[in-house]
Amino acid sequence: MISKINYKNIILFILIAILGLAAIAIPPLLLPVEHYESPLFPIIRTGIENFSFYSMALLIICGMIAGMLSPPHKFLWSFASVSLFPVISIAEMIVDPSSHKLWPIEFTLTYGFFFFITLLGALIGKFIREMVDWAVGRNK
Repeated sequence: MISKINYKNIILFILIAILGLAAIAIPPLLLPVEHYESPLFPIIRTGIENFSFYSMALLIICGMIAGMLSPPHKFLWSFASVSLFPVISIAEMIVDPSSHKLWPIEFTLTYGFFFFITLLGALIGKFIREMVDWAVGRNK
């Protein structure tokens, strides 16, 4: 049996992936930080190297948005928020094999940390959604 494609979830996955990338890329544009060179995406590297409270807050907000829009899929949305980072890293490794020499550590620790921050936001968003549903009487 072929299941129907849920376009809402596909669009939400893409939206959360872009928001996760923006959560890391925006703070270095607004704050006075040291900028780093990178083969393809220097602003992403600068954002990761200068990870700050603002980046963390934006990742939590990204997760909250996902958790409020689609509470049952909080792990999927947390994965979506970090899904573009490995793709960017692999593209940079193809262009410059000497970049990302410690990629296994980068993938597990850095992106794993981002995943759990977004998961925290998704759980908060799910809780907020449940409280709003309870307050307006939309118990499921």
